[in-house]
Amino acid sequence: MIRFCALGPQHDRASFRNGVDSLDRYLRESATQAMRKRLSAVVVATDSGDPREILGYYALAATEIDGSRLPESVRRSERLPTHSIGTVILGRLAVDKRHQGRGIGGRLLANAFRRSIAAASLIGTTCVVVDALDERAARFYESFGFVRIRDSSRLVIAMQSIVAGSAG
Repeated sequence: MIRFCALGPQHDRASFRNGVDSLDRYLRESATQAMRKRLSAVVVATDSGDPREILGYYALAATEIDGSRLPESVRRSERLPTHSIGTVILGRLAVDKRHQGRGIGGRLLANAFRRSIAAASLIGTTCVVVDALDERAARFYESFGFVRIRDSSRLVIAMQSIVAGSAG
């Protein structure tokens, strides 16, 4: 059974290997400090059989985006303004190589969506944005309803789309 919780000192960050150096290094070297400084919230997925082992993780933070950069389909369908709007940014999402192909990435994203919806009710964010590291990552996010922002590696999904269940 997979459990989601905030990254803590009990978690074995040193053995986590996603295969993307920047994602591995962030978890080992920066995630705890980012949480302590309240720059982002880092959530890990663990197995109830070995709660120290990190199966995967993601990081969330608040940011803003220029509404005029949003894809027209998202902006129009959600009636979003063209000025700067508050969003949640999914800064990182990674699954340990030993656990890839088991649907953990999708479960991490679903958990991130739940937390983003909860945050939106408290601080008024309208979208979740993500900067895809590569084309494979972009396709993963698109499979859950994200839409590409033209001329960038950024993708976006409106909170209303998540709530309506069109994500994934």
